[in-house]
Amino acid sequence: SVKDRLGADSTARTEAWAYRRLRRAATSREDGFVSERCVLGALAAAAQQAAGFERPHLLSEVFVVKPALSKTSFDWHRDDAKQLEKVGGIESAEAFCSTWAPLDDCTAASGTLELRSKKTGASQVIECEPGDVVVFAKDAWHRSSANASDGDRSVHYAQFSPTPLLLDGRPLWFAVPCEPTRESVDETRSRADACTVMPRVVRNALSKPWALPDDALSIKCTVFRSPQGKFCLDGTRHPDALLTQSMASRGVVGDVLSSEVAAYAVLDDLGDGKALALPACPLPDLSGTRPPQFFIAHGKCETQLHRDAFANCYVCLHGERTWTIAHAAHGYLERAPGAVSGDDDGRVRKVSVTLRAGDALVLPKDWWHAVAAAD
Repeated sequence: SVKDRLGADSTARTEAWAYRRLRRAATSREDGFVSERCVLGALAAAAQQAAGFERPHLLSEVFVVKPALSKTSFDWHRDDAKQLEKVGGIESAEAFCSTWAPLDDCTAASGTLELRSKKTGASQVIECEPGDVVVFAKDAWHRSSANASDGDRSVHYAQFSPTPLLLDGRPLWFAVPCEPTRESVDETRSRADACTVMPRVVRNALSKPWALPDDALSIKCTVFRSPQGKFCLDGTRHPDALLTQSMASRGVVGDVLSSEVAAYAVLDDLGDGKALALPACPLPDLSGTRPPQFFIAHGKCETQLHRDAFANCYVCLHGERTWTIAHAAHGYLERAPGAVSGDDDGRVRKVSVTLRAGDALVLPKDWWHAVAAAD
């Protein structure tokens, strides 16, 4: 299984973004975010509600498929005997619960789940269908018979613990923290759309015009060029352009301004910004939160939809920039789990604002945005 092939210190065992990336690669699902939301959101919410786990952690998950007319069956057993075998088995005090989510109709004929009562010893066959979730304790006795029907019987089977289950200080299997929610992606979209409002814009925030000093033209930087003017700032492929990272070269600021095609550069580690004669942050309540960055574009340029792990106070120093913005809650837009870049599915509500020289924009952390510069 995937978990057995992972190194003990793999971040995929403990970090949700890394686990989601691993899961997406293993399942090859195009609707990765939706299925991940089902497991780390909806099933975690079921575990939270039924078992009382305040912050469920994913311990393990598998798909169990019984083909039509197959003879595969599982006799009476309890999950802690196997899952906790390395830490005491049925004698272990570690807690977890199992979720059993049918992907096909599960009937007595197709080999559905049968549970035995701890109090009476009587058993009950649980007939269920897609959308249902059966949650039971680690020490619940259960079994399932062979599939005698003419259709497959598929089930998603997972375990959740209230805290990470460890062996020698490392996760026993997985210990992925979940964000329990029964909200569907469409419901998230509607909620995020409702929250998408115009951020704080301050017109003429600068008290005087800015100009690039002549000696700043020789400042070293990496220059990105794109004949189509499409740029992906994390170095990956812009959905509508060539791989701009492969067209990057070391140069100076002057190379951007003299480029024959659209060019772009981002300068970090600017210190106090004196080499570029950068003005102080015009919004005193936001100044000094992190070192400044300097963006310079030549020609008609457009960035990909992306997000930043920090809040922005963006000041347009020269020319015009049009910002197209969507709320951070549209997390399902990410091109890969934990990625900076997003793929616009065309159904997201956005707001746009054009900044001119001297204008400032305040954008909260993780809000999606694309920035276009006029030619």
